[in-house]
Amino acid sequence: MLGWTVISTGAEIFIFDNTPIYVLNPYFLLQPIIGVWLTTIATVAFAVLLLHRFLHREKREALRNLEDELHNYIENPWEVRNYSIQDGATEEVKDLRQRINQVSSTREYPATFSIWTQLLLSVVIPKVLQLFLAST
Repeated sequence: MLGWTVISTGAEIFIFDNTPIYVLNPYFLLQPIIGVWLTTIATVAFAVLLLHRFLHREKREALRNLEDELHNYIENPWEVRNYSIQDGATEEVKDLRQRINQVSSTREYPATFSIWTQLLLSVVIPKVLQLFLAST
């Protein structure tokens, strides 16, 4: 019974005048908080990774579709020096090239100020709370 009390509560036992005194270890109470904190960080990091992978996949698909559409207007698209644009399709080709450049310059990684602020707060505030509770 005494061993289970020590294991389950993190209590430290002192014997004073043949009377056991149980002192609760405050660090033991913080272990669930540390677990929740680490789980939160892992969950947020996993969500950012999933979002990045989704954006990367969508960007590649959009570029592939635009390039396929561009190849419909260009004769000999793989001949860099000798390709020719179909008659009356110069505006469409210009528009498609502009859209390809715009999609290519789009960032795939969700690194906005608000996301980094949320990540920072989800990491820093629980750690500060933990250190504050441990020091009291």
